[in-house]
Amino acid sequence: MRMTLTALVIWLCGASLVAAGAWLRDEDSLFTAITSTLRMSGEELLNETAIYAEYGLFPRATIGFDYNHLIGYSGHALAFLRLPVGPQDRDLKMAIETAAGGHHWQGEWNPMLKATLSLGRGLKTRWGHGWLSLDAAVEQRFGTPKPLFKLDATLGLPNFGRVGPMFQIETAKASGLPLLWTLTPSVRYDMKKLGTLVIGFERKHGPINTSGVKFGLWKQF
Repeated sequence: MRMTLTALVIWLCGASLVAAGAWLRDEDSLFTAITSTLRMSGEELLNETAIYAEYGLFPRATIGFDYNHLIGYSGHALAFLRLPVGPQDRDLKMAIETAAGGHHWQGEWNPMLKATLSLGRGLKTRWGHGWLSLDAAVEQRFGTPKPLFKLDATLGLPNFGRVGPMFQIETAKASGLPLLWTLTPSVRYDMKKLGTLVIGFERKHGPINTSGVKFGLWKQF
C-alpha cells in the first residue's frame, strides 16, 4: 500500500514549465510563474495549479517559493535557496538548490526536503538566444517509504517574432518502482509588459497514462 501511494504521489505531482535552476536572479529582481494544468484521467478531469516565485536576495543568492496543488489529491509547498557553483561569467552555469517545506496527500501533510544540482547553458543562434538546462534532484517526502530521484531537461529555443518553442522532459524514479516520465512540448508567446504566455501539451506516463494541457503566465519585475 505504501509503495502504491508513493507511485501515485510521483505520478500526480507535476512540475511547472519553469526551469531556471542553473541561473541566479539579479539582485532585487523578482520572477513569478503561475501554471494551470487540465488533465484527463479516465473520465475524471483533474485540475493542477502551480505557483512559483524567485527573488534575487544577493548577487550570489536566490530565494524562492514553489507551490503545487492537484485538487482533491496531493500537493507541496517549498521554500528554497539557490547558490552558484563556480564562476557565473562562464558559458556553462552550475548551481545547487536546497528546499524544505511539506507535501500532502488528500489533506494529510508531512515534511518534505529536496536538493537539486543544476546545469545550464545559453544558446546563441542567428535567430536569437535560447537555453538548455539539466536538473538532477533527490526528494524525501516523509510519509512515503523511499526517496525520489528526478532528472529533468528543458530546451528553450529562440523566439521567432514573439513566439518561441520549448521542450521539457521530466523523469522520476523510486526504488522498487518503474521509471515515470512526463513530456511537455510548449510554445511561449511574448506579451511585452504583460509577461510571457506559455501553452503546452503534456503526456504523462505512470500508474495511469494521461494527457493534458498546460497554461502558464511568466512575469518579471
